[in-house]
Amino acid sequence: MRLYVILIFALMVTGCSEDLDDKVNDLEKLTSTGDYWIVKQGDYYVERQYKVGLIFGYGNNGLVCNDMIAVYRRAHPNDKVRCVAEK
Repeated sequence: MRLYVILIFALMVTGCSEDLDDKVNDLEKLTSTGDYWIVKQGDYYVERQYKVGLIFGYGNNGLVCNDMIAVYRRAHPNDKVRCVAEK
């Protein structure tokens, strides 16, 4: 469980760069069916959805994604975070 918290923190820190959209576009090229994105609703621009993490390579990516956001929600209950399956 501590590993999930560390991973979430790392994702949040690296997600603060100004090239975030470029990084997400690069990651989208590598995704496949069964992968999950961690998506966070914008604080100031509520209509904006930010892809802040990509879950892949696990036996059940959806379960791991839900576990990770459950940990995140305990630390940040006011943030709106969800898992979105890659199409």
